[in-house]
Amino acid sequence: MKRLLPVLSLFLGLGVTAVAEARPFDGNTVYVMTNSPAGNSIAVLKRDREGALHMNGTYLTGGIGPGAGIAPATFDPLAASDSVVLTENQRTLIAVNAASNQVSTMDVVGDSLRRSSLVSSGGTYPVSIAQRGSWVYVLNAGGDSNITGFRLNHDGRLLPIPGSTRSLNHFTPIVQGQADGGRSPSNVKFSPDGKWLVVSIKNVDSLGEIQVFGVNRNGSLTPSSVITASRDPRPFAISFDFGGHLQVVEANAAAVSTYNIRRDGNLELISASVLNHQRVTCWISNTPRWTFVSSSPAHTVSSYLTNPVSGTLTLSNESGIIFDPGLSSTGSNPFPADMKVSLNYKYLNVISGGFGVVDSLRINQLDGSVTRINSVQVSEPFTGLQGIAVN
Repeated sequence: MKRLLPVLSLFLGLGVTAVAEARPFDGNTVYVMTNSPAGNSIAVLKRDREGALHMNGTYLTGGIGPGAGIAPATFDPLAASDSVVLTENQRTLIAVNAASNQVSTMDVVGDSLRRSSLVSSGGTYPVSIAQRGSWVYVLNAGGDSNITGFRLNHDGRLLPIPGSTRSLNHFTPIVQGQADGGRSPSNVKFSPDGKWLVVSIKNVDSLGEIQVFGVNRNGSLTPSSVITASRDPRPFAISFDFGGHLQVVEANAAAVSTYNIRRDGNLELISASVLNHQRVTCWISNTPRWTFVSSSPAHTVSSYLTNPVSGTLTLSNESGIIFDPGLSSTGSNPFPADMKVSLNYKYLNVISGGFGVVDSLRINQLDGSVTRINSVQVSEPFTGLQGIAVN
Protein backbone atom coordinates (compact mmCIF):
# COMPACT_ATOMS: atom_id res chain seq x y z
CA MET A 1 0.00 0.00 0.00
CA LYS A 2 1.45 3.32 -1.05
CA ARG A 3 1.26 6.30 1.24
CA LEU A 4 2.98 9.57 2.04
CA LEU A 5 5.37 9.89 4.95
CA PRO A 6 4.37 12.77 7.25
CA VAL A 7 6.79 15.68 7.37
CA LEU A 8 7.02 15.27 11.14
CA SER A 9 6.82 11.90 12.91
CA LEU A 10 6.21 13.24 16.43
CA PHE A 11 4.26 10.32 17.88
CA LEU A 12 4.27 9.01 21.44
CA GLY A 13 7.46 7.01 20.96
CA LEU A 14 10.41 7.40 23.29
CA GLY A 15 13.66 9.03 22.28
CA VAL A 16 12.96 10.25 18.72
CA THR A 17 16.23 11.70 17.43
CA ALA A 18 15.82 11.93 13.66
CA VAL A 19 12.98 12.75 11.25
CA ALA A 20 13.07 12.46 7.47
CA GLU A 21 11.72 14.94 4.95
CA ALA A 22 8.41 14.15 3.21
CA ARG A 23 8.84 11.49 0.50
CA PRO A 24 6.58 9.01 -1.27
CA PHE A 25 7.06 5.58 0.29
CA ASP A 26 5.91 2.12 -0.73
CA GLY A 27 5.22 0.96 2.84
CA ASN A 28 8.46 -0.99 3.36
CA THR A 29 10.26 -0.37 6.66
CA VAL A 30 13.65 -1.48 8.03
CA TYR A 31 14.42 -1.55 11.77
CA VAL A 32 18.07 -1.56 12.92
CA MET A 33 19.50 -1.74 16.45
CA THR A 34 22.34 0.55 17.57
CA ASN A 35 23.49 -1.41 20.68
CA SER A 36 24.65 1.88 22.18
CA PRO A 37 26.02 1.64 25.75
CA ALA A 38 24.60 5.11 26.34
CA GLY A 39 21.10 3.76 25.65
CA ASN A 40 20.15 1.09 23.14
CA SER A 41 17.84 2.25 20.37
CA ILE A 42 16.10 1.19 17.17
CA ALA A 43 16.56 3.24 14.02
CA VAL A 44 13.57 3.21 11.65
CA LEU A 45 14.29 3.52 7.93
CA LYS A 46 11.61 3.90 5.26
CA ARG A 47 11.91 2.92 1.60
CA ASP A 48 10.82 5.21 -1.24
CA ARG A 49 9.32 4.15 -4.55
CA GLU A 50 12.76 3.86 -6.13
CA GLY A 51 13.89 1.40 -3.44
CA ALA A 52 16.15 3.81 -1.56
CA LEU A 53 16.10 3.88 2.24
CA HIS A 54 15.80 7.07 4.32
CA MET A 55 16.12 7.67 8.06
CA ASN A 56 12.76 8.25 9.70
CA GLY A 57 13.48 8.21 13.44
CA THR A 58 15.38 6.61 16.31
CA TYR A 59 13.63 5.23 19.39
CA LEU A 60 15.11 4.21 22.74
CA THR A 61 14.50 0.63 23.90
CA GLY A 62 14.99 1.49 27.59
CA GLY A 63 17.87 -0.98 27.88
CA ILE A 64 21.62 -0.82 27.33
CA GLY A 65 23.67 -2.18 24.45
CA PRO A 66 27.25 -3.45 24.63
CA GLY A 67 28.74 -0.98 22.14
CA ALA A 68 31.47 -2.09 19.74
CA GLY A 69 32.56 -5.70 19.66
CA ILE A 70 35.88 -6.98 20.96
CA ALA A 71 38.83 -6.64 18.58
CA PRO A 72 39.27 -7.87 15.93
CA ALA A 73 35.48 -8.26 15.48
CA THR A 74 34.70 -4.69 16.54
CA PHE A 75 31.76 -4.60 14.11
CA ASP A 76 30.09 -7.62 15.77
CA PRO A 77 29.24 -7.18 19.49
CA LEU A 78 26.53 -9.85 19.65
CA ALA A 79 27.99 -12.60 17.41
CA ALA A 80 24.41 -13.62 16.73
CA SER A 81 21.40 -13.36 14.44
CA ASP A 82 17.73 -12.44 15.00
CA SER A 83 18.59 -9.94 17.72
CA VAL A 84 15.60 -7.87 16.58
CA VAL A 85 12.37 -9.45 15.32
CA LEU A 86 9.07 -8.11 14.04
CA THR A 87 6.01 -10.19 14.93
CA GLU A 88 4.01 -11.86 12.17
CA ASN A 89 1.25 -9.26 12.46
CA GLN A 90 3.89 -6.50 12.23
CA ARG A 91 2.48 -4.75 15.29
CA THR A 92 5.30 -5.42 17.76
CA LEU A 93 9.08 -5.18 17.54
CA ILE A 94 11.12 -7.26 20.03
CA ALA A 95 14.77 -6.41 20.74
CA VAL A 96 17.53 -7.63 23.04
CA ASN A 97 19.50 -5.35 25.35
CA ALA A 98 22.61 -7.46 25.83
CA ALA A 99 24.50 -5.28 28.31
CA SER A 100 21.54 -4.87 30.70
CA ASN A 101 20.26 -8.47 30.36
CA GLN A 102 16.83 -7.25 29.22
CA VAL A 103 14.38 -7.59 26.36
CA SER A 104 12.21 -4.76 25.03
CA THR A 105 8.94 -4.81 23.15
CA MET A 106 7.94 -1.79 21.09
CA ASP A 107 4.57 -1.08 19.50
CA VAL A 108 4.66 -0.16 15.83
CA VAL A 109 2.63 3.06 15.70
CA GLY A 110 2.39 4.21 12.11
CA ASP A 111 5.96 5.05 11.13
CA SER A 112 7.23 5.26 14.72
CA LEU A 113 7.82 2.99 17.73
CA ARG A 114 6.54 3.19 21.29
CA ARG A 115 8.04 1.06 24.05
CA SER A 116 5.48 -1.25 25.67
CA SER A 117 7.57 -3.44 27.99
CA LEU A 118 11.09 -3.97 29.33
CA VAL A 119 11.76 -7.26 31.13
CA SER A 120 14.65 -9.36 32.37
CA SER A 121 15.86 -11.81 29.71
CA GLY A 122 16.05 -14.65 32.22
CA GLY A 123 19.80 -14.98 31.84
CA THR A 124 23.00 -13.21 30.88
CA TYR A 125 23.77 -11.39 27.63
CA PRO A 126 20.64 -12.02 25.48
CA VAL A 127 21.49 -12.11 21.77
CA SER A 128 18.69 -13.76 19.78
CA ILE A 129 14.89 -13.99 19.72
CA ALA A 130 12.44 -16.55 18.32
CA GLN A 131 8.75 -15.61 18.08
CA ARG A 132 5.69 -17.52 16.92
CA GLY A 133 2.22 -16.26 17.75
CA SER A 134 2.10 -15.44 21.47
CA TRP A 135 5.26 -17.43 22.26
CA VAL A 136 8.69 -15.80 22.50
CA TYR A 137 11.96 -17.51 23.42
CA VAL A 138 15.12 -15.52 24.18
CA LEU A 139 18.61 -16.95 23.80
CA ASN A 140 20.92 -15.88 26.64
CA ALA A 141 24.48 -16.41 25.42
CA GLY A 142 26.61 -15.50 28.44
CA GLY A 143 27.75 -17.67 31.33
CA ASP A 144 25.49 -20.71 31.75
CA SER A 145 23.70 -20.24 28.44
CA ASN A 146 19.95 -20.83 28.26
CA ILE A 147 16.73 -20.13 26.44
CA THR A 148 13.86 -18.58 28.39
CA GLY A 149 10.20 -18.36 27.35
CA PHE A 150 7.72 -15.48 27.45
CA ARG A 151 4.11 -14.94 26.54
CA LEU A 152 3.43 -11.95 24.27
CA ASN A 153 0.18 -10.34 25.39
CA HIS A 154 -2.33 -8.68 23.08
CA ASP A 155 -1.02 -5.29 24.28
CA GLY A 156 2.54 -6.08 23.18
CA ARG A 157 3.91 -6.84 26.64
CA LEU A 158 6.15 -9.78 27.50
CA LEU A 159 5.29 -11.94 30.50
CA PRO A 160 7.88 -14.49 31.72
CA ILE A 161 6.63 -18.08 31.71
CA PRO A 162 7.49 -19.87 34.98
CA GLY A 163 9.51 -23.03 34.42
CA SER A 164 10.24 -22.22 30.76
CA THR A 165 14.03 -21.83 31.04
CA ARG A 166 16.03 -24.60 29.37
CA SER A 167 19.75 -24.94 29.97
CA LEU A 168 21.92 -25.45 26.90
CA ASN A 169 24.54 -27.21 29.04
CA HIS A 170 27.09 -24.83 27.62
CA PHE A 171 29.24 -22.23 29.37
CA THR A 172 30.24 -19.06 27.53
CA PRO A 173 33.06 -16.96 29.00
CA ILE A 174 32.39 -13.25 29.46
CA VAL A 175 35.26 -11.21 28.01
CA GLN A 176 35.37 -7.44 28.51
CA GLY A 177 31.68 -7.45 29.35
CA GLN A 178 30.64 -9.46 26.27
CA ALA A 179 29.96 -13.13 25.59
CA ASP A 180 32.97 -14.73 23.89
CA GLY A 181 31.83 -14.75 20.25
CA GLY A 182 33.84 -17.81 19.33
CA ARG A 183 32.28 -19.95 22.06
CA SER A 184 28.73 -18.65 22.34
CA PRO A 185 25.24 -19.62 21.19
CA SER A 186 24.28 -17.49 18.22
CA ASN A 187 20.71 -18.09 17.02
CA VAL A 188 17.35 -19.43 18.17
CA LYS A 189 14.52 -20.01 15.70
CA PHE A 190 11.17 -21.78 15.42
CA SER A 191 10.70 -24.19 12.53
CA PRO A 192 8.01 -23.03 10.06
CA ASP A 193 5.58 -25.71 11.25
CA GLY A 194 6.10 -24.67 14.88
CA LYS A 195 7.09 -28.16 16.00
CA TRP A 196 10.75 -27.40 16.79
CA LEU A 197 12.91 -24.72 18.37
CA VAL A 198 16.48 -24.78 17.05
CA VAL A 199 19.61 -23.29 18.65
CA SER A 200 23.09 -23.01 17.11
CA ILE A 201 26.13 -22.97 19.42
CA LYS A 202 29.67 -22.04 18.38
CA ASN A 203 32.75 -23.68 19.92
CA VAL A 204 36.11 -22.89 18.34
CA ASP A 205 37.80 -25.44 20.63
CA SER A 206 36.08 -28.37 18.92
CA LEU A 207 32.89 -28.66 16.86
CA GLY A 208 29.81 -26.59 17.46
CA GLU A 209 26.33 -27.93 18.21
CA ILE A 210 22.84 -27.67 16.83
CA GLN A 211 20.27 -28.26 19.56
CA VAL A 212 16.65 -29.08 18.72
CA PHE A 213 13.86 -28.78 21.30
CA GLY A 214 10.40 -30.13 20.67
CA VAL A 215 7.58 -27.57 21.00
CA ASN A 216 4.35 -28.71 22.66
CA ARG A 217 0.92 -27.46 21.61
CA ASN A 218 0.82 -25.04 24.53
CA GLY A 219 4.16 -23.50 23.49
CA SER A 220 6.21 -25.21 26.19
CA LEU A 221 9.37 -27.13 25.30
CA THR A 222 10.58 -30.66 25.84
CA PRO A 223 12.72 -30.97 28.99
CA SER A 224 15.92 -31.42 27.00
CA SER A 225 17.18 -31.02 23.45
CA VAL A 226 18.39 -33.43 20.80
CA ILE A 227 21.98 -32.48 19.97
CA THR A 228 23.62 -32.86 16.56
CA ALA A 229 27.31 -32.04 16.16
CA SER A 230 27.88 -29.28 13.65
CA ARG A 231 30.15 -29.89 10.68
CA ASP A 232 31.97 -26.69 11.63
CA PRO A 233 33.30 -25.20 14.89
CA ARG A 234 31.18 -22.08 14.39
CA PRO A 235 27.61 -22.78 13.26
CA PHE A 236 26.39 -19.20 13.18
CA ALA A 237 23.05 -18.03 11.78
CA ILE A 238 20.29 -20.51 10.99
CA SER A 239 17.34 -20.24 8.65
CA PHE A 240 14.64 -22.33 7.00
CA ASP A 241 14.01 -22.42 3.27
CA PHE A 242 10.49 -22.22 1.87
CA GLY A 243 10.24 -26.00 1.93
CA GLY A 244 10.94 -26.09 5.68
CA HIS A 245 14.53 -27.40 5.45
CA LEU A 246 17.02 -26.17 8.06
CA GLN A 247 19.96 -24.12 6.79
CA VAL A 248 23.03 -23.64 8.98
CA VAL A 249 25.77 -21.14 8.16
CA GLU A 250 29.27 -22.45 8.90
CA ALA A 251 31.54 -19.51 9.68
CA ASN A 252 34.94 -21.21 9.59
CA ALA A 253 34.36 -23.06 6.32
CA ALA A 254 32.46 -20.17 4.69
CA ALA A 255 29.72 -22.62 3.77
CA VAL A 256 26.10 -23.60 4.34
CA SER A 257 24.78 -27.05 5.24
CA THR A 258 21.12 -28.04 4.99
CA TYR A 259 19.14 -30.61 6.98
CA ASN A 260 15.79 -32.27 7.51
CA ILE A 261 14.56 -32.41 11.10
CA ARG A 262 13.46 -35.97 11.70
CA ARG A 263 10.54 -36.97 13.94
CA ASP A 264 12.89 -37.68 16.84
CA GLY A 265 14.59 -34.27 16.57
CA ASN A 266 17.79 -35.61 15.02
CA LEU A 267 19.09 -33.87 11.92
CA GLU A 268 19.39 -35.60 8.56
CA LEU A 269 22.04 -34.05 6.32
CA ILE A 270 20.96 -32.93 2.84
CA SER A 271 23.68 -30.63 1.46
CA ALA A 272 27.06 -30.85 3.18
CA SER A 273 29.05 -27.63 3.62
CA VAL A 274 28.33 -25.97 0.26
CA LEU A 275 31.24 -23.54 -0.03
CA ASN A 276 30.97 -19.93 -1.19
CA HIS A 277 34.78 -19.48 -1.36
CA GLN A 278 34.73 -16.37 0.84
CA ARG A 279 35.91 -15.87 4.44
CA VAL A 280 34.01 -16.20 7.73
CA THR A 281 30.43 -16.42 6.47
CA CYS A 282 27.96 -15.67 9.27
CA TRP A 283 24.50 -14.30 8.35
CA ILE A 284 21.75 -15.63 6.09
CA SER A 285 18.41 -14.57 4.58
CA ASN A 286 16.09 -16.05 1.95
CA THR A 287 13.64 -15.51 -0.85
CA PRO A 288 11.63 -18.48 -2.15
CA ARG A 289 14.32 -19.06 -4.79
CA TRP A 290 17.54 -17.55 -3.45
CA THR A 291 19.57 -17.80 -0.25
CA PHE A 292 21.96 -14.95 0.57
CA VAL A 293 24.89 -15.07 2.99
CA SER A 294 27.32 -12.37 4.11
CA SER A 295 31.05 -12.82 4.65
CA SER A 296 32.30 -9.88 6.68
CA PRO A 297 36.12 -10.06 6.27
CA ALA A 298 35.69 -10.71 2.53
CA HIS A 299 33.31 -7.73 2.21
CA THR A 300 30.91 -9.82 0.14
CA VAL A 301 27.37 -11.11 -0.10
CA SER A 302 27.03 -14.42 -1.94
CA SER A 303 23.93 -16.11 -3.33
CA TYR A 304 22.81 -19.73 -3.56
CA LEU A 305 20.05 -21.17 -5.71
CA THR A 306 17.61 -22.90 -3.34
CA ASN A 307 15.60 -26.02 -4.15
CA PRO A 308 12.67 -25.90 -1.68
CA VAL A 309 11.59 -29.43 -2.63
CA SER A 310 14.88 -31.22 -1.95
CA GLY A 311 16.51 -28.65 0.35
CA THR A 312 19.69 -28.60 -1.74
CA LEU A 313 21.77 -25.49 -2.40
CA THR A 314 23.81 -24.56 -5.46
CA LEU A 315 26.24 -21.65 -5.36
CA SER A 316 25.25 -19.16 -8.03
CA ASN A 317 28.23 -16.81 -7.70
CA GLU A 318 31.60 -18.30 -6.74
CA SER A 319 33.43 -15.02 -6.28
CA GLY A 320 30.73 -13.48 -4.12
CA ILE A 321 28.96 -10.19 -4.76
CA ILE A 322 31.13 -7.23 -3.82
CA PHE A 323 29.06 -4.09 -3.45
CA ASP A 324 30.15 -0.52 -2.90
CA PRO A 325 28.11 1.56 -0.47
CA GLY A 326 29.63 4.71 -1.95
CA LEU A 327 31.57 5.56 1.19
CA SER A 328 34.65 3.38 1.00
CA SER A 329 37.95 4.28 -0.63
CA THR A 330 38.51 0.55 -1.20
CA GLY A 331 35.32 0.22 -3.24
CA SER A 332 33.87 -2.47 -1.00
CA ASN A 333 31.54 -2.62 1.98
CA PRO A 334 33.65 -3.14 5.12
CA PHE A 335 32.19 -5.99 7.13
CA PRO A 336 28.69 -6.59 5.74
CA ALA A 337 26.98 -8.31 8.63
CA ASP A 338 23.41 -8.89 9.73
CA MET A 339 20.87 -8.72 6.90
CA LYS A 340 17.25 -9.42 6.00
CA VAL A 341 15.25 -9.78 2.79
CA SER A 342 12.16 -7.56 2.63
CA LEU A 343 8.84 -9.36 2.82
CA ASN A 344 8.10 -8.55 -0.84
CA TYR A 345 11.43 -10.25 -1.76
CA LYS A 346 12.52 -7.25 -3.85
CA TYR A 347 15.27 -5.95 -1.56
CA LEU A 348 18.14 -7.23 0.55
CA ASN A 349 18.92 -4.94 3.50
CA VAL A 350 22.47 -5.27 4.85
CA ILE A 351 24.12 -3.73 7.90
CA SER A 352 27.69 -2.59 7.47
CA GLY A 353 29.10 -2.52 10.99
CA GLY A 354 32.33 -1.08 9.63
CA PHE A 355 30.67 2.07 8.34
CA GLY A 356 27.64 2.14 10.63
CA VAL A 357 25.39 2.17 7.56
CA VAL A 358 22.54 0.13 6.14
CA ASP A 359 22.66 -0.76 2.45
CA SER A 360 19.58 -1.19 0.30
CA LEU A 361 20.19 -3.76 -2.45
CA ARG A 362 17.81 -4.68 -5.26
CA ILE A 363 17.50 -8.43 -5.89
CA ASN A 364 17.56 -9.75 -9.44
CA GLN A 365 14.99 -12.54 -9.27
CA LEU A 366 16.41 -14.29 -12.35
CA ASP A 367 20.03 -14.83 -11.30
CA GLY A 368 20.15 -13.93 -7.59
CA SER A 369 22.51 -11.01 -8.08
CA VAL A 370 22.07 -7.77 -6.15
CA THR A 371 22.57 -4.13 -7.10
CA ARG A 372 23.17 -1.38 -4.59
CA ILE A 373 20.51 1.33 -4.48
CA ASN A 374 21.79 3.50 -1.61
CA SER A 375 23.37 3.55 1.84
CA VAL A 376 22.08 5.28 4.96
CA GLN A 377 24.33 6.41 7.79
CA VAL A 378 22.75 5.19 11.04
CA SER A 379 25.59 5.34 13.57
CA GLU A 380 29.26 6.15 13.87
CA PRO A 381 31.61 3.50 12.39
CA PHE A 382 32.46 0.48 14.58
CA THR A 383 30.08 1.42 17.40
CA GLY A 384 28.00 -1.77 17.52
CA LEU A 385 25.28 -1.42 14.84
CA GLN A 386 23.76 -4.92 14.65
CA GLY A 387 20.33 -6.54 14.56
CA ILE A 388 17.79 -5.97 11.77
CA ALA A 389 14.12 -6.62 11.07
CA VAL A 390 12.04 -5.72 8.01
CA ASN A 391 8.53 -5.79 6.67
